[in-house]
Amino acid sequence: MGLPDYRGALTPWNRISRIVAFKRDLYGSDLICLLVEQADGTVLEVNERMPGWTELVTEIPIRLPSAKPYTVWFPEVAFPAFDISRTSVFVRA
Repeated sequence: MGLPDYRGALTPWNRISRIVAFKRDLYGSDLICLLVEQADGTVLEVNERMPGWTELVTEIPIRLPSAKPYTVWFPEVAFPAFDISRTSVFVRA
C-alpha cells in the first residue's frame, strides 16, 4: 500500500523522500496542505479537504517513523493564521 495520487495510483511509502506541510490563504480561511516529494522528483499535493486526510496524517508517522506526528506539525503550520508557515514533516536520511 501507499499514498494515493491524483490519478488513483499509489505511491509506495519507501519512495517518499520528503513531506512539507504548509497552508494556503483562501481569503477568509486557511487550507492545510502537504507537499509529498518522491525519490524521482515528482511531487504530489494533498490538502485537508480531500477524502482520506485524517487517515493519511495518522498513517504518516506509522509508515515513516522519523516523521513528525500531526499533533506536532499541525500547530506549527496552523498559527499564525493566514501565514504560509511551512514546516518539514519528513525528510528521508
